[in-house]
Order: sequence, then C-alpha cells, then structure tokens
Amino acid sequence: RSGTAFAGTSAGTAVMSALMLTGAGDFSVIDGSTVGVRGGLGLLPGVITDQHFIVRQRENRLFGLMLRHRDLLGLGVDEDAALAVRDDRFAEVFGDAPTDMVVAVQAEARSDRLVLDLLRPGQKYDLRLRRRL
Repeated sequence: RSGTAFAGTSAGTAVMSALMLTGAGDFSVIDGSTVGVRGGLGLLPGVITDQHFIVRQRENRLFGLMLRHRDLLGLGVDEDAALAVRDDRFAEVFGDAPTDMVVAVQAEARSDRLVLDLLRPGQKYDLRLRRRL
C-alpha cells in the first residue's frame, strides 16, 4: 500500500490474492465449492490469481471460483508470463513469446456466462474496470 514493489512466482503468485488457491480440490468439474482456498496476503484487492495457468490446464478451478465469487476477477498467469500491476489497478503482461499469456476471467451476474480476455505480452488491462486498455 505504501508503494513497495513485490513479486512472486508459482505459489508466490497465488498468495497475492486475499483468497488464495491451495492446490487441493476436484478439478475434473467446474465447481468452486470443490476448490481448496485459504486466506492470502490480499496484495491485489478484488482479484484471485492462479499460476502455471494454461500449461497445467487449471481452467476448471479458476472458472469454478469465478462463478462462486462473482465480485472477484480471476487472473490466470501462465508459466512463462509475468503480470506487473501499478496502483492496484493497471496491469501489463510481460513475456518473451506471444504464447506467454495472462487470462482475465470474470463471471456475469446471475448467469453461468464467463467473460475471458487473453492478454499477451505488451497488452495492458484495467483491473478496476475489468477491460483491456
């Protein structure tokens, strides 16, 4: 909150959320009640972060959590990608290849519809407005 820089890889990515994925659960279904979560550090307000997202096929767990916690934004950071966030709001994706992506996931109110944004290196995203810049 005081402007201090922080970074994390792997589990260090997950702990940045107030609601942190533990790795436990049944990921063969899209059901947020089967996903293990604990309190994280809450460094990114309003966001749930997941790591190794595309490479390890972790879509089901984040999709399920988004449907269960519709007020939150899901950010699936892939293995070779990085996401830099400024002012708790403005995010930019970094990576060496176009396949180094971050997936922003949000659930629509009162429906089973998910909205996805595939963010590639160099692309920016407003975490508060939940849209690409």
